[in-house]
Amino acid sequence: MKALNKILRKATSEIDRKYFEVEIDGGDPVLRERVYCYELYHQMRTLWPNSCKYTLTGELDKKSHPILKDLEFERIGGTRSNLSMKIPDLLVHVPGDMAENFAVIEVKHVRSDNAGIKKDIETLSLFIEKAKYEEGILLIFGPGVNMEEKIQSLGVDLLNSALEKGIQFWVHEKAGSSVRNIAMNP
Repeated sequence: MKALNKILRKATSEIDRKYFEVEIDGGDPVLRERVYCYELYHQMRTLWPNSCKYTLTGELDKKSHPILKDLEFERIGGTRSNLSMKIPDLLVHVPGDMAENFAVIEVKHVRSDNAGIKKDIETLSLFIEKAKYEEGILLIFGPGVNMEEKIQSLGVDLLNSALEKGIQFWVHEKAGSSVRNIAMNP
């Protein structure tokens, strides 16, 4: 789907500050992944082409999926789980047809710890490897952090593995601006 990058850029440029940084009575604004994701989904849906064969879905629970529940993977620490336990933030796919899985998107804010980012990279990797999604996107939003450095701090092995699988890293630094795809060189 060639239009996805264009939709993602336009949709992020339309996210208002109140969804980017949530005002708190008596405190500084905070970054909230759910608030951002819901607004990103809304903005993307307003731009979604009617003729597109793919559907954009948010946080699709796969617990009862007959194929994904049988796709096992080994978690860090050696325990086994199945793919149906993972719930990505956004999916671009044709519901009901595993041969038409296009993109899986995970969103994190810049203050997320490395463990949370690694978990999302694992989810993206699994959906690409096991559920045959063509693209994986990790979108990190928020101001004030050098995202290239933050991602590189995850370690060369993890970064190389992610890049080999085709995971893209996108950064959205401030409300009213467009997301940008950052090329990573470990």
